[in-house]
Amino acid sequence: MNEARRGFKPLDAAAWATLLWGMLEETIVECPYCGEPAALDVDTSVAEQSYYEDCPVCCKPMEVFVRSRPGEILSISVSAD
Repeated sequence: MNEARRGFKPLDAAAWATLLWGMLEETIVECPYCGEPAALDVDTSVAEQSYYEDCPVCCKPMEVFVRSRPGEILSISVSAD
């Protein structure tokens, strides 16, 4: 049975954007190199993640460690590469 017959309607691009946008949380961290504040948009749909993000002031790479649940950052830390 196809999804439309079961009452499911495929999501269009706007609906996907709304769904995913609700999983992004903005937070401010301090760059481990220059000490300046940096805004990060964190995808909270992933429970644990680490990635690199360049500082918008000094351009050096910060390693970002995040624990989250959908819509909420549980912990975040940044360290020098």
